[in-house]
Amino acid sequence: MLATGTRGLVFARPGFHPAAEEELNADVGDAKALAGRLDELSDAERAALTLRLHGKAGDLGPEKTVEILQAAGLFARGWNRLSLERKEPVVDDFDGALAALVRAGIENEATAWASVVAALEHGEIERAGEHLGRLAKSPNLDAESWPRRATSAACSDRS
Repeated sequence: MLATGTRGLVFARPGFHPAAEEELNADVGDAKALAGRLDELSDAERAALTLRLHGKAGDLGPEKTVEILQAAGLFARGWNRLSLERKEPVVDDFDGALAALVRAGIENEATAWASVVAALEHGEIERAGEHLGRLAKSPNLDAESWPRRATSAACSDRS
């Protein structure tokens, strides 16, 4: 899985985007297949698949690690598809990556902003509003932070 993802990123440059697409498709498929067979892994394999983090987070179990691997693969494939001008699959990949991050327990201001953009791309104004509501309640964004100012300016322009 690491090899196909790495090759996909290496190929994600002018003239090689179709090759990158092939490798990144394989990487995403491998991550999904791995998620489907976690119960079959030995204790040693599960331990090897655990992402080790420093600080408060501690170790992530194999389930969360696989979700993060899926998110990384989907973000990489979406990024490559931007160069191939495939807008709808890009948004689908980014949506899938955001969902995988949420399943891994990673929800913060960055994922909320990305969710706003993805919802707007799908024309889902109410869902975008829900994510903006979460951002508005964030203790990490004060009245002087640029995201809140940008959102306020954008909303006041529509009135």
